[in-house]
Amino acid sequence: MTEKKDHKHQPVFTPNPIAKPLRLFSYVFPNSIAGYLATLWSRPINMGKGLYIPKLKSQANHIINTGVTPIYGYGEGDKHIVLLHGWNARGGQLRKFINPLVREGFCVWWFDAPGFGEHPGKTSNAYLFGQTLIDVQQQIQAKTGQPIYATISHSLGCLATILATNPKLFQPAYCCTKLIWIAPSISPNTMFDSYCEHMSIREAIQQKMRTLIHDDMQIILKEDPWQFFKREDLFDHLPNQTLLMFDTQDEEVLQSDFESINDRIKPECTIKTEGLGHYRMLKDSPVIEQITQFIATK
Repeated sequence: MTEKKDHKHQPVFTPNPIAKPLRLFSYVFPNSIAGYLATLWSRPINMGKGLYIPKLKSQANHIINTGVTPIYGYGEGDKHIVLLHGWNARGGQLRKFINPLVREGFCVWWFDAPGFGEHPGKTSNAYLFGQTLIDVQQQIQAKTGQPIYATISHSLGCLATILATNPKLFQPAYCCTKLIWIAPSISPNTMFDSYCEHMSIREAIQQKMRTLIHDDMQIILKEDPWQFFKREDLFDHLPNQTLLMFDTQDEEVLQSDFESINDRIKPECTIKTEGLGHYRMLKDSPVIEQITQFIATK
């Protein structure tokens, strides 16, 4: 398979039409615009209810409403699989995995992360994703008495699993036996650069934004957030049984980032696809089959 070179990509952020007026206003009100853009970075786009959601919810065998967000479960197996979506999405985005995993005897759960769908939060980031993931783990364990067996996460959801499994950030930390990363987006620096490019943000405003984001996240992480995700021990708490899957034509994440992740976590299995991009992997039958078999194989 021929390796593709890195290419420019536009993430799904705030619609670009507001970029030009914000850029103009930034010359007059630099501090105010920097603050607004920094806040906007953590404000998800309203993705709507999703036409498939009512039917998907009606098919659930289990519904947990005792935590911060509703959790929907399918199947009666005693091994539990959690689906974690990425930015500007909903838990149901990974719905194509449900039936194949249920047929293999698993119980599969999905939920909406902060700022999306039924979650009441208005702002979002990877830390809040991780915090909710831990709450979901506790709710499922309280209902079933069983631990989480595997987690399938997509894009920013992969970054959330890094934070959630870190006992220095959360007690108790998130724990599972198998972890599947699909198109992981785990570099805040790359995300920030893409956002600034998409919004045509001037360098001077970018620096002000970096400072604002740094000050907010340092309170949570207890260290420089822009350096935190470069730490050598960042992946120390991930399970040994990890599958990494990414596409050579991903339009959201740089290929160099994928290769860096592969080198750093040394997953048990790495699968490259071609031509599926960042999102179509979640609906691709061969992808779903390979991940299902990875989870089902002892």
